[in-house]
Amino acid sequence: VLVIGGGKDTPFLLQQIKLLGYKTIVVDQNPLAPAVDIADVYLCLSAWDSIPILNEIKGRKIIACLTRSSGAAVLCWAEVNQALGYPTPDSKTVEELSGKLSLHKSCLDMNVATPTTEIFEIWENVLNIQLPLVFKPEWEKVGKAGVVLVKHAENIKDAVAHAEKYLAKGSVLVQEYLNGKDLTILGVCLND
Repeated sequence: VLVIGGGKDTPFLLQQIKLLGYKTIVVDQNPLAPAVDIADVYLCLSAWDSIPILNEIKGRKIIACLTRSSGAAVLCWAEVNQALGYPTPDSKTVEELSGKLSLHKSCLDMNVATPTTEIFEIWENVLNIQLPLVFKPEWEKVGKAGVVLVKHAENIKDAVAHAEKYLAKGSVLVQEYLNGKDLTILGVCLND
């Protein structure tokens, strides 16, 4: 089983795959990623670029390609699955649901409640700030690592710099803060 990304959420996934009796291959450019030591095979490649991954796995029997990552790695996951002939959403759908700004716009189009979200560069409310606010990369390098809650206006510059540090592509986003729990939903779709 090929797993794209070896971050902190991946070891549990690898353990479950191994309990089912399968071997694992983890792709991550960070040799210190948490899942690297658990994987049967480690490929030191970017989880954002499908071409080198596909070249490296040629000739290997891959029965599934999974990811616990977010952002650009999800696009790579979709491209690898498509190349392997496995069911996967098309790239446009993956991009719409994985990019934070496009997901926000899709939610608005479907009348799904979502926090107010703007691109920082065109944010016009700098003088009329309603704190707290959340600053985050549109497409992150490391899931949630670039997300900053700002409670005081003097921290905005540092929050933007932090979000930019983890920005893979797109822009830094500003969102209204909603108090509550942060939920992650995972799903597996099978064509049976």
